[in-house]
Formats: sequence, structure tokens, C-alpha cells
Amino acid sequence: MRIAYPQFPPFHWQDQQGKLHGMFYEILSEAFEKRMHQPLQWTHYPWARCQEQLKAGRDDAILTVPTKARLRYTKTHPHPFFNKPLHLFTYRDHPLLKKIRQIQTLPEIQALHLSVITYAKNGWNQDHVAALGIKTMLLLWESKPWNQPTWILSG
Repeated sequence: MRIAYPQFPPFHWQDQQGKLHGMFYEILSEAFEKRMHQPLQWTHYPWARCQEQLKAGRDDAILTVPTKARLRYTKTHPHPFFNKPLHLFTYRDHPLLKKIRQIQTLPEIQALHLSVITYAKNGWNQDHVAALGIKTMLLLWESKPWNQPTWILSG
């Protein structure tokens, strides 16, 4: 099975020596390779290319959240093996800090006219956040030669 993946610590990433690490890498390696004796081939791409590789049939899987767009060219199952919590961050002295701490839903973010920062090609954000009209800014991942990532704010 061929898995397309982006550098996305702590889930999956490759170190300077080319060795794979991460929670998802360890879970799938244990399940497929050790228990089912099914070899895995992990290939690193930028996130948008991971999705294109899967869509074109050049890779067999990506590890992500199902979205309306992805469900047009993929199959999934109803039970995720990982639930990633969402957290709000702001600066310490934000004038709306008290209200921000009380936020429980996405419409509450919209009502306060706050922005969300996410990464490019985040389909879940497109379907659930941007679709509500919440301003979204993208972080572009730039991998340095020494494998130290840098986030660049865009938009």
C-alpha cells in the first residue's frame, strides 16, 4: 500500500536521515506491517500533491479528515482512529479574551469577527469555517534544509 504524506509532526514526518517518525506512522506500521504483514510505502509530498496523487490513483491512501470534496474521489470508514481537538489561541492581552475563552462553537467565532489561521488545502476548514464566512488566513509550510519547518502567514 502506498501512502502519500506531508511533513506534519507529530503525526508523520521524516528526519534528516530519511527515517520516518510520528504517531500515525507508528500506528499504521504496527497494524499493517507487523500484524497483517502488509508492506507500506510512504512517499512525502506537499499536502496539495498528496491529495492529487491519491485522486490520480498514483498513491493508495492519505491520512486526513473526510470532506465533501475528498469523498468524491475516496472511500473511508465511519470511525476515525484519532480525534484531534481544536484549540483557540490569541495574544495574552486581547481585548476580547474573556469572550474568546467562552467560545464553544464556530458561529461564536464569526460573531466576534475573529480570524482563523490554518494550512493550505485544509478541506475541513473550507467546509466548516470559511463556509460560515469566517476570515481564514493560510500558513504556508516552508521546510528548511536542516529540516526545521517555518510557518509563513499568507492572506
